[in-house]
Amino acid sequence: MMTPLLLIIKSWLFWGFSGWAFADSVLHRLAPLWIGARGLEFTWEYIFQGLEANANLVMTLSLAALGSLMWLRKNKPRTLVPIIYACALLLATMPSITSYLRRSLEWQTPKVVGFELFSSLVMAFISWQLFSACQRPM
Repeated sequence: MMTPLLLIIKSWLFWGFSGWAFADSVLHRLAPLWIGARGLEFTWEYIFQGLEANANLVMTLSLAALGSLMWLRKNKPRTLVPIIYACALLLATMPSITSYLRRSLEWQTPKVVGFELFSSLVMAFISWQLFSACQRPM
């Protein structure tokens, strides 16, 4: 049974993560795009920044879904708990992983953005499957 307090907490968590993703996108992606796009030369770098921003938004929303599963769902199946925590840990460390790919392995921007898009879609699908598995009655 959903109590009004639980609904407030769930909406607060969702809007908190959504606000965080929006602020991250505006500060890290929109400002450089706005300044760079007004110049005389428009390069592919700005297109990749936009794609990267979309991938980060999907990853943040997936992390919000997993966070609501971790802290707000009390009746989740015990077999899914380690998977939920592992996926949340992977999503939380994704910026470090992409930084490692850029700096240590010297991946070029298109390859890194492709990896981010692919991994964000895979993690969104896994989060959706975990969320729907926890919705089923036990």
